[in-house]
Parts: sequence; structure tokens; C-alpha cells
Amino acid sequence: MDIIIDLYDLEIDENKLETFFKHFSDQKSTLTFTKFGKEQPSAYKKKKRDEDINNPLSILDIDLEESKYNITAMKTATSIAVMFDRFYSFNVREEDLEEELSKLIAKLHGFEVCEVSGFTAKNRDGKKIQPIEKIYFKNSEGIKFPKKMSYSKKSKEI
Repeated sequence: MDIIIDLYDLEIDENKLETFFKHFSDQKSTLTFTKFGKEQPSAYKKKKRDEDINNPLSILDIDLEESKYNITAMKTATSIAVMFDRFYSFNVREEDLEEELSKLIAKLHGFEVCEVSGFTAKNRDGKKIQPIEKIYFKNSEGIKFPKKMSYSKKSKEI
């Protein structure tokens, strides 16, 4: 899987993002940064990690204008929990960034987005599914955002 992130007006530490990236997928992938479509020299080849993935890892800090995001991830054999701790500001782009990070995390691990209503997961067509693996998003107060979501790698329609 090739992930291309266009940084355009976002100031994200590419080294931190690379560190973040290599914690997720078990397959070989490339991470390429672009600025307005032009490739940057920091293309990154991801390798397998043999570390204990069940321990919480604080793996990415993002500073964006007045906003600071700290992302902590915990991965088990069946799920990934990603906790966002956020310092609020009135910058409307925060929600956009949360949404994009959510999508990025899912893509890095080969997941598809599923809507969640309580404990019922639905696919994009509105059919109920039973996710095999999930990623949950919540902040330090336990509130899920940007909306209740899980990501499943494989699913069975119910």
C-alpha cells in the first residue's frame, strides 16, 4: 500500500509522522510526503516491527497553530485503540484534521470505514456487519470523535 500525504499548508513534523506510520501495518508500504503535488525527499520504506505491540505507545504529537494533538495508540492482536488528547482552540480546521487522521490511521492498517450506532456496525450501504477488527477513537474523557466510528479489515454481512 502506498500512502501519499500532501502537506500543503499543514506543518506536521515528517519524522514524527514516519514514526507513527511504522507502528501500524504488517506489510511493506511506502510513505511519501508531497508539497502541492511535488515529492519531498522524505519517502519512507516501512518494515515489520517485532516489538511488543500490546503496550501503549505515545507516538505522535502534532502542533497546528494554536492546537496541539497528542495521539496514543494501543494495538492488540484483534484491535487498535487510538486515543486523541486535544487542547481546544477556536480553529475550525481541528475537526478536519481529526477526520483526516482518522482516515489515515485506517488506511495505514488496511481498514475500511464503518458507521457505528451503539454496538451495531453498518457498512456504507447501511447493512449491518460484524467487524473482525476495529479501531476506536476517543479523547481522554472517553468521548468518541469525530463521530462514532470503527474500522474493520474484514467483515461479514449479517
